[in-house]
Amino acid sequence: EFSGMEDEILPILKYSYDNLKSEQLRLCFKYCALFPEDYKIEKCDLVDYWIGEGIIIDGNKDRAENQGYEIIGSLVRSCLLMEEALEVETVKMHDVVREMALWIASDFGERKDNFVAQ
Repeated sequence: EFSGMEDEILPILKYSYDNLKSEQLRLCFKYCALFPEDYKIEKCDLVDYWIGEGIIIDGNKDRAENQGYEIIGSLVRSCLLMEEALEVETVKMHDVVREMALWIASDFGERKDNFVAQ
């Protein structure tokens, strides 16, 4: 963690989070913080997790999966998830972005025990 992270850096990064178009996108973003730092998350697994957790609800499996991939695309375009050029099947969350997600999930640092991942 960097000096001044909670006071200066995280509120600036939160702008990208605040501009996500739906609560569902914000929830999917925070869900990604459950993975360890620098973990390569398989996109297909992530979509399955979101469906299994009830974050994506659609009676049609194909539509639900498509919605999951659209959410991943939105998070990548918002620079909240990263794709690596040679690994198109996975995404990662930058360390500082993950810190922000944990900070948001802990009510902006007020309840550090509010979220399981650290």
